[in-house]
Amino acid sequence: MVIRVLDTVLVRLAGAAAAEGTDDRGGFEFAGAATDYLVAKVHDTAFMRAVAVASPQLSAVVEQVAAGKSVPAKRIRSAAVSLRRYEIRFRCRTVPFGLFAGVGTAIVGAESTAVGPPRFEAVEARRSGAAGSNPAVLVTNYCAVRRGELWTLDDDVAAAGKRRGDGAIMLRASGTVDAILTLAGSPIRTGDLIAETTHRLGADASEIGSDVRELTALGFLVATGPSNASAAVVPDLKVVAPLRIADAVAAEARHAIEAMARICPPSIRSTALTDYHRRFREQFGVAHAVPILEVVDGAAGIGYPDHYRSAAPSFGPASGPLRDRSELLAELLSARGDHSRSEFELTDNMVEMLAGVTGVQADSPGDIGFHLALPEQTHATARPFTLIRSTTGSPSLGAVAGRFRHLLDERYVRAVTDEVRAMGDRVAGLAFEPFAGNDAAVARTGARVAPLRIAIDRIRGSGEIPIRDVVVYSDGARLCVATADDPRPLRVVREDMRSLVHAAPRIARLLWDLSGFDAALLGEWSWGMLTSTRMSLPRVRYRNTVLRRRQWRLPMALRAVVADRTAWGPGFTEWARAAGLPRYVEVPRGDQGTSVDTASGLDVEVLRQELAQGRDPWIVESILDFDGIDGAGGHITELVFSYTPQPPVSPARPHVELYRSTARERAVSGAWLYFKVYAAVAHQDEVLRRFAAALPGGAQGVGPRWFFVRYRDADGDHLRIRVEPDSGGFGRRTELAVHAVLDSLRAERLCRAVVLAGYVPELHRYGGPQAMPAAESVFHADSVLAVSAAADNRALDRENLLAVAVRTASIAEAILGASWREQLCAALDRDHRREVFRADRHWYIAQFADRRASFTRSGPVIERWRATQERYRRTLLEQRRDRSLLTIARSLMHLHINRTTGIDRGFEDAVDAVLRGWCEAGLNREQFATDRSSRA
Repeated sequence: MVIRVLDTVLVRLAGAAAAEGTDDRGGFEFAGAATDYLVAKVHDTAFMRAVAVASPQLSAVVEQVAAGKSVPAKRIRSAAVSLRRYEIRFRCRTVPFGLFAGVGTAIVGAESTAVGPPRFEAVEARRSGAAGSNPAVLVTNYCAVRRGELWTLDDDVAAAGKRRGDGAIMLRASGTVDAILTLAGSPIRTGDLIAETTHRLGADASEIGSDVRELTALGFLVATGPSNASAAVVPDLKVVAPLRIADAVAAEARHAIEAMARICPPSIRSTALTDYHRRFREQFGVAHAVPILEVVDGAAGIGYPDHYRSAAPSFGPASGPLRDRSELLAELLSARGDHSRSEFELTDNMVEMLAGVTGVQADSPGDIGFHLALPEQTHATARPFTLIRSTTGSPSLGAVAGRFRHLLDERYVRAVTDEVRAMGDRVAGLAFEPFAGNDAAVARTGARVAPLRIAIDRIRGSGEIPIRDVVVYSDGARLCVATADDPRPLRVVREDMRSLVHAAPRIARLLWDLSGFDAALLGEWSWGMLTSTRMSLPRVRYRNTVLRRRQWRLPMALRAVVADRTAWGPGFTEWARAAGLPRYVEVPRGDQGTSVDTASGLDVEVLRQELAQGRDPWIVESILDFDGIDGAGGHITELVFSYTPQPPVSPARPHVELYRSTARERAVSGAWLYFKVYAAVAHQDEVLRRFAAALPGGAQGVGPRWFFVRYRDADGDHLRIRVEPDSGGFGRRTELAVHAVLDSLRAERLCRAVVLAGYVPELHRYGGPQAMPAAESVFHADSVLAVSAAADNRALDRENLLAVAVRTASIAEAILGASWREQLCAALDRDHRREVFRADRHWYIAQFADRRASFTRSGPVIERWRATQERYRRTLLEQRRDRSLLTIARSLMHLHINRTTGIDRGFEDAVDAVLRGWCEAGLNREQFATDRSSRA
């Protein structure tokens, strides 16, 4: 409902804004038209609720209009732009902690001759069984949530709520349903869910239990085990359909995959993973499923792969295969003679030529793989699979997804239609939207629905796909790996259910990587040197598959006027016409992207604001997906495949029962929550104070462990916060508190986004797995202190510098011991920023000792802070890490400055100069006194 209302608002306001002139009369007319429209909508409850959700800025404008006040055109226009930006973000923004509140983009199939695009919150699913209906329908079970309205779209689901004429079922959420789904936003046992909801609402427990069972039956809650009080339930977004593919689609996909693999340079193969797979097969064989933590165990298994979780290899223009291929591509493009054409068709002969320079053999056999997620269950039954393409942060070395856009012409549509008619009415289309973000994609599908990479044999002529089932499931106390042939639990991984939930993304990724293949190819089409020599690269098409979308780089003249709204609009329109820009384009942004309609003045303004924030000046062609089906029968589908060379079959060793070591390395991701809170620097201190106060134990640091660092990346300034809910025995209370405070921060616009990630401890930097818990306690105590001591004035004045230098001196003394001053003097550059200390040398020397003495007597927060550092030092010495003490101390000092003052490197250098100057002065005085005493 929210999106539908906002679309109506945007049509009115965007149309007025686009038609607005630059003179005063144009602004007056816009303000008058917009005000009249808003006055008419003030008493519309749905409108007011939608605006309040979407844009506080527009909400304030509406309140002024309702009060009869005059609102300037500039302010209304700004509010309309903010609404459009929110509407765009509303469809692609990552949701924290796997909550599905209002976000879910997973679509399977559509009609090739759709009359109009369905709305996002109410996607229509049509059956093709009725006489005269289009047999090329691809049917799905789609669940979505829109601000209190639940939708499920499958005729086979038990009827509930209001049934509509198109076969979809709408279940309108009551207060009870809303409370249940809110509590189930993170894992909770069924009995606890019923009891907590009953307590909150004062309702009858049997009625609440009935609602929980009904929501589970409808698919809005997923039970990990039998329906009893011990089973855990989590919300789940599912797209369910049988795995059957038309032969024509499979053949086209395979041709495209093989062509892509052949024109990729062979050096992209991962030799490290090839060796890892060989060792895996030698030790464990391939006949049985193996628990993942047993594989990575250093004592009983083979450990992690070399360079695991590091970035994928990149190859610049100078590398041989890419250089040769780029030169050949340039020749092929030049041979066409027409550089203005928007499409470059890759023929079989060209593939042969390109494969010759990359060195890939023509007869390389391969498998086609799909990314599947299996609903967790205690038995691997024949339940339908969930089709989800997950993203897991840095590129995986072990499994690779090549993304292809499949463009079907009219002849191809007819061929597929005939085959679909023969196969039946329920056929799985391979069209689905990728989830944005890194490990948030894993969490959003349900806390324990682990995306696995399932090996699928080569597609046979019949269109059937044999599948080797592998499932990760939890019965509330155990996380197990099983196959369809042997569904018995193989290993107890962790006893704490919440720990299993937080570890699931990393476990899933490693299972994905260890899918048993010998080598992998990066399915990424790279243009090599051509990207720097051609402003606009053509779309690359191979048969019916689009291998690359066309892209344009904004010229310098246009980038220079990004800050000038008046000059931007006409300049962009003129350049778009000259460059042949299509109407719909995208501004790429990692896994996400902003769609832009170049015919909309408001969209062009949004594009300007995106570029003004420092986005890359690239625009790419937008191949319309589910909502972009035209009336001429064009059916556009995104196919997501993996291609790997088939390894030679080697006889598997018999499965041998190995010695089970009780010693385990730290579980992947552990029990920590890790999320990035994107907030302006001016708001970060307030965000931290609110966050610390919301946790059990408050800002005194006696509750669950948590810590943060300030950071800046391509997306802007943000806080990286880690929380361990289970520490201190608070558990569920901590999770609920985190949910509540993040919701309030977003509602008040103190932060613009929250992105969930996977926490990977820096074991090599902080003393190894045995010392890491002590290090994390130091991070926690330092974060608590930093929140209370964050400098309101971060100027380079001597009071601020002295306060921070005193605290960093305390860190160095606690970690390095008695010789801390000598070690710091040797480590810090003597001449760097020396003038900072020399300008107030006598004042710093006179004040430093007194400030240190008063600081150590400042209260319980400081006492806990120092105690954690002393315990950490003892742990490091017990682990024989004395050679690393200086490096660790410098790192802790850097983190403290980061937490209290920000990421200003100049401030940190000035603190180092003050600290080194004071240490050197004290040592010189002591040496002078010693020399004088010896002479006496």
